[in-house]
Amino acid sequence: MADACCTYGRRGLRILPRLAQRACLREFGIGFGVNALADEAGLQVAIDQLLKAGDLGRTGGGEGRCRSQHQHQTSDCHIFDPARCLEENCAMQLHLDDALRIAKGSKRWVFVHPDDPSLLVKVMRPDVSAHLPVLIRAARRRYLDFVIAAREFREHRRVNAPDGEPAWFLQKILGVADTNHGRGLVVRAERDRDGNYAKTLRQVAQSGQFGPQASADLAAFLAALQASPVVAGDLQTHNVVYSYSPERGDHFVLIDGIGDKTWVPLQRLSAAFNRMKKARYAARLTAKAEKVAQKA
Repeated sequence: MADACCTYGRRGLRILPRLAQRACLREFGIGFGVNALADEAGLQVAIDQLLKAGDLGRTGGGEGRCRSQHQHQTSDCHIFDPARCLEENCAMQLHLDDALRIAKGSKRWVFVHPDDPSLLVKVMRPDVSAHLPVLIRAARRRYLDFVIAAREFREHRRVNAPDGEPAWFLQKILGVADTNHGRGLVVRAERDRDGNYAKTLRQVAQSGQFGPQASADLAAFLAALQASPVVAGDLQTHNVVYSYSPERGDHFVLIDGIGDKTWVPLQRLSAAFNRMKKARYAARLTAKAEKVAQKA
């Protein structure tokens, strides 16, 4: 994919309609002017502010080598740097092979980080918006990529403030990285007791492991989610995984479907409406898990 790490620059937000740019800014909740994100530096400033506000970290600090097409060797090469990206013709990027792909969502692929298997990288699928005319297909794909990342950053910022408690029920975002598939969102990989990648709630139910303990853990997860201000717009059995950590033991974690996807974000605007919707989603999720478990 040519010019991959400059996706949001010369060939990115500048070709989006002004209304779409404003929507991106609203999603981020940052008071920049409409044209402030029209270059790489503007976007990086926005992301850096969100990372700082949400007590999130950038990927890297790394000791591994960048697996780019030119094998650019640098200790922090998988940190997105717009100025260096332009200077070096976008040579700095993570190379995500198909062999590293472990999951496929409705809009994104999930890859194992090539330098650190404890991390995952989420990128937009190339076939997203394939049904649209060619002239607007790429712009729509980049816009969706931007908005989805903005939703997730905003929700993590709400519950991961420096003076707040860590949100154990959300998959931790560690930063952004440039890849051969465009900008990627780097997250911590959730694993089970055996060290394998955590199963989804659907897989747990299908394998006959949704017993009393798992049911209680699911109830605890839903209670924590309900008590938080997080907006869960798509609470499905494939978006929740059964993870393990020494601190919390077995617990469920929401890995996708975060944020309000509607044109009028009522869940984000009204705490009461958000609680009502999450209670409805929680009841539906529990019923689905129990139904799948009964068929197993």
